[in-house]
Amino acid sequence: MEKYFSENGILARHLNGFEARQGQRVMAEAVSRTLSGGALLDELSGPLAGVLVAEAETGIGKTLAYLIPAILSGKKIVVSTATINLQDQILKKDIPLVEKALGIDTRALCVKGRQNYLCLYRWYQHQANPQLGLVKDADAERISKWLQVTQTGDRAELDWLPDKSVFWNRISSNSNNCLGSDCSEYSHCFVNQLRKMAAKAGLLIVNHHLLFSDLALRKGGHGEVLPRYEAVIFDEAHHLENVATNFFGKSVSQYQLIDFFADVERQAEVDLSLERLDSLINELRGAKKRVELFAALFPAARGRYPLRKLRDELGEVWRQEAEALSAALVRIGDKLEKYSKIGEVWHSLADRAFELDKNLTEVALPEEFAKMQGYVYWYERRERSVSISCTPIKVADEFEQTLFSKVDSCVLTSATLSSGESFDYIQQRLGLPEHTEFLQLKSPFDYRKRTRLYVPGHDFPAPQAANYQTEVCRKILELIKLAGGKTLVLFTSFKAMDAAAEYLEGKICP
Repeated sequence: MEKYFSENGILARHLNGFEARQGQRVMAEAVSRTLSGGALLDELSGPLAGVLVAEAETGIGKTLAYLIPAILSGKKIVVSTATINLQDQILKKDIPLVEKALGIDTRALCVKGRQNYLCLYRWYQHQANPQLGLVKDADAERISKWLQVTQTGDRAELDWLPDKSVFWNRISSNSNNCLGSDCSEYSHCFVNQLRKMAAKAGLLIVNHHLLFSDLALRKGGHGEVLPRYEAVIFDEAHHLENVATNFFGKSVSQYQLIDFFADVERQAEVDLSLERLDSLINELRGAKKRVELFAALFPAARGRYPLRKLRDELGEVWRQEAEALSAALVRIGDKLEKYSKIGEVWHSLADRAFELDKNLTEVALPEEFAKMQGYVYWYERRERSVSISCTPIKVADEFEQTLFSKVDSCVLTSATLSSGESFDYIQQRLGLPEHTEFLQLKSPFDYRKRTRLYVPGHDFPAPQAANYQTEVCRKILELIKLAGGKTLVLFTSFKAMDAAAEYLEGKICP
């Protein structure tokens, strides 16, 4: 890696402003060594991935440190990040820099979860709804025009669409109701086209949620989300345990059930005779009532709480309501299965009913599945929905079974992976193999000489206080003046940012 990362190396010659950093070169060499070494043979477990854990503090330049050896390896590699924003940054900022420096086409592709792509089948189904002619829908009109030009169907192209758009949820791709090759829009499907491109790509850039969705599907023998890959590089690896815990658990929510019922109703209005439609609608009404009664068992307070305590308090009432809801889902599934001759979509909807029932009973009545040990059970009440979940207490075995024994190499990197200068905690929690290589790279920035930490006094108002935002703005102004300007202020919400901008306007100009 010396010829790429040295002061007079390839990166220095091709990238303006490049500064050689020893830590970056050391990390790149370690990544290259791990990727080229391949899988190792364990006497008990069989082949296990060569694993590198690289804690690279701010300023190391870890993205280039893993991208360049990954691309030079010639292997099919997945780079997994914590957020879609970082995915886009790697593809649009870092990959072009690497391609410019190396003079090659990296064949990199950003792959997001299918909910980020429009489903043509659901879109045309929505457009066929006779009620739409009664109301002018501005969002639908804009999306209709967008569909004439988009090549990807990626919602990221719709910068005007709210993050939590209810309308997008109705028309986006969803694994629960995907018809696969039986879909009338299969040949034009954006997700299907993306999969074909992914099969040809050399470097796949995904987020942790998508990767663990792929691992969970492979574990269950239900296919795969991503094409086969030889190595995985996890950026922001400190998020791995939390993401994996959720994906290897079970969950069912009030929102999922109501959304499922709505999908069934929409399909029924298109396919079924009036007689069959009335019969199914009556069944759905009964199921909705069972959902309401089950949701009413939960306290009104929002937040997450232990599920076992609530189950024990309610006793037989809990069991009766859970079993009644389960029976309603099974009846709907059986009825939908009978309609499968009309079209494959009904078989898909029936499977969805049975899957919801399976998740419900495994979480609500876990003793019937001998699943109490090794799992934590909890419920969460939000503004409009209640969910129940169970997640594994430890995910170490899941990592070994679904990841370390399935790929040749695995790199985990982040600015914060150790605990008290030791990697023992993360090694135990993730079940990292004994042969794992650990690397700690300190930041090149001299924080002691270049930074000051400012902490407001004890009399500063709490975030919930009415005058909190005003006091924050006053302190920001004070610090800007002390620093002589040249200040970057970061916020956790647009509301706080707008309030500060309004307060500071006219106060900091010379």
